[in-house]
This record gives sequence, C-alpha cells and structure tokens, in this order.
Amino acid sequence: MSERYKELADLYHICELTLSARPPHEAYPELLDAIAEVLSCPIVAVECLDRRGQPSLVTVAARGLPPSNAGPLEVPLDGTPSGEAIRTGKPVVETDPGDPPEHTHPALASLSLRTYAAFPLASADGITGALLVASTAPAPSPERLERRGARVATIVAAYVERLAAEEALRDNARRYQTLATKLQHLNQELETFAVSVSHDLRAPLRTMQGFAHALLDRCGDTLTAEGRDFASRIISAGRDSEQLISGLLAYSRVSLAEVGLGPVSLRSVVETAREQLRADIEVSRARLDLCGPLPTVLGNSTILGQVVANLLSNAIKFVPDDRTPEVVVRAEEVGDRVRLWVEDNGIGVPHGEEALIFKTFERLPSGHGKPGTGVGLAIVRRGMERLGGEAGLQASDNGGCAFWIDLRKDRRGP
Repeated sequence: MSERYKELADLYHICELTLSARPPHEAYPELLDAIAEVLSCPIVAVECLDRRGQPSLVTVAARGLPPSNAGPLEVPLDGTPSGEAIRTGKPVVETDPGDPPEHTHPALASLSLRTYAAFPLASADGITGALLVASTAPAPSPERLERRGARVATIVAAYVERLAAEEALRDNARRYQTLATKLQHLNQELETFAVSVSHDLRAPLRTMQGFAHALLDRCGDTLTAEGRDFASRIISAGRDSEQLISGLLAYSRVSLAEVGLGPVSLRSVVETAREQLRADIEVSRARLDLCGPLPTVLGNSTILGQVVANLLSNAIKFVPDDRTPEVVVRAEEVGDRVRLWVEDNGIGVPHGEEALIFKTFERLPSGHGKPGTGVGLAIVRRGMERLGGEAGLQASDNGGCAFWIDLRKDRRGP
C-alpha cells in the first residue's frame, strides 16, 4: 500500500469516527487513538474553549507511556502552548525542542516531550480550540507532521462544531421544556383564577338583580315611575355585566386552553353555532344561508366553534332596527388555505377602523346603540391566533360587512 493511499485511508477512518452517533465520552478515546496512530504521536488531546471563550479542562489520551503514567491527564488549556495556536490561528510545531516550551503544564513537562504540535480548530464562529499532539521521541518528518496534522485538525474541528451544536440544541430543548412546564402551570392557575373571579362576580350581580326584580314585583305599585325606571336600569346593568363576564371568561378560555389541531368540518361547526344562536335568530327573524360546500380544515372544534358563533352573533346583532338580518356563510379554497366568509347586511364598519374592532373592549361610535361588550371580535382574533390562522373583514356590496377567517386545509381530507 502506498504511503499516500494509507494516509487517505487513515483520514477516512478518522472521518468515520467523527460521524459516529456515540456520545463524546465513548467516541473520543477511539478517535484520539486513531489520530495518535496517523500522526505517530502517542499523546493526543482536543483542547476547546468554552462558550464564553474561556479555557476549559481537556483530556489527554496517552499511548506508549510507562504504565504509571498511562491514562487520561487533566490539563488546563492555558497550561499548554496550544493557546498560541488558538490566538494566532496558525499551527505551532516544536520538534526536539530540548526544554519544554514556555507555559507548558507540569503534567506535560514531566513527560520529557521531544515533539510537540498544536493545530487550531477553525469553525464558522472562529477558532474554537486546538488539536494537540506530542511525543517523547523526535518527529521523523516535521513537514509530514504539519501537513497531516492540519488535515486531521480540519476533520476534528467539524466534529467539535457538531458536538457543540448538538449540545446547544439539547440545552435549548431543556430550557424550552422548563419554560413550557412553567407556562402550563401558569395557564392552569390563570384559568382557575378566571373561573373563580367569574363565579365571585356573578354571585353579587345575580343577588342585585334578584332584589331589583323582587322590588318591582312586590312594591312596583307603590313606586313612582322614576323608581320603577331605576329598578329596571339595575336589572339591565346587571344583565350587561353578566354578559361581559361571560365574554371575558370565553376570551380567557380561548387564550389559555390547550390547542390540539385536527380535522374539523366547517359545516358541522357552522350548524352547531346556528343552533346555539337559535333564540337570537328567531327573535330577530334573521335569515342565515349556507352557500356551497364548507370543507374540512385543520383546527380545533371548540375554539373554532367559539369564533364562528361570535361572527354569526355580530352579523345578527349589528343591523339597523328597520332591517331584517341577512347572513350568508360561504367558503373558498386558495391553495392549502380555506377562507370562511360571514357576510351581513348590517351597519358596516367605517373605513380605517377595521383593525380597531378586533381589540378587546373596543366598540365603534357608529354602533347605533346596539348592546355589546367589545369582547366578541377580540375572541375571534385571539382564537385564530391560537389556530395559526388569520381574521379580517372587508366592506360588503350590500352595505354591511364581510368578515373572514383563514385556516389551513386538512390535507388528509378528500
């Protein structure tokens, strides 16, 4: 076998070892032994800077030493001339130096080294360490040592960079897992708090409304017209407050609930929302038309149901008193997205205020005195954020609004 062919075979073997999926503590010994064989130096170490660029301890794999000295040696990076290779980015090669080079750690100086070489490990982020090789015998060919050492260092640098990247990924995964656990606990606490507050606030409101109703029932004949009006206002204000609390509770549930995405039938969601709003539809005599096919999307039925119910409720509610609500629900597919439209013939939204109505507690001055909490469309926006979709609106040809939500199409569907 020619020397050139053997060198290539040795380098290929080192490459194979660096591609191993074994953890570093298992892979390093065999790798260092292979490097020692290729460079004819029994002492080999991979010296790395830590993530802050500070020296770190390195392990020296010893081969061909007396049994009493055999085994790993812990040597600080700043105790070897490798620091010069890291600082300059150039190899440091000493052959038959006589006295140990300056700054050599006592553990290395005691080995009576006659060959010493350090090759910088270069990566995309700069010099991250050095490959150290040493021997108690003179190097038979300093030129060959420098040439082969530079090639091996290139392979080792890629290996070290890969290990650092994998460790960074593991650290990130651990941090994200910790954060996810904390967020989950906080979400549970917030949800519990929201439910508790909702209950605690509703109880006195219902008591207040109950006494106001009793006042009208038992003492209505003795009250003045103004007194009866005051009692009616108390009942109405309590009812509005209950609606606001219900809206806030729904918003918190949409914001905090765990979102598991799966195939959801838009037709089923719309039908369910229509059933929930049956009383409002009958009172307002609204006409609700479902046009064309409503495909299956990737979403969450609970959150999507809340979103659609709020869109339909708004379409029915915000209509002039002299107009019968007419609502059209349709869908269109664009690539891998599905856009669901809810078009009404209501009071519309003034130009420039489209984004305003999706904010919590925001109500348009042009609301024509229609009751509302300013939470419904905020639930729509927040729900679509949780589902990875979008919500918006545009003016309708009949003077009303056309609200839309975008969702991903279920690729597993037909």
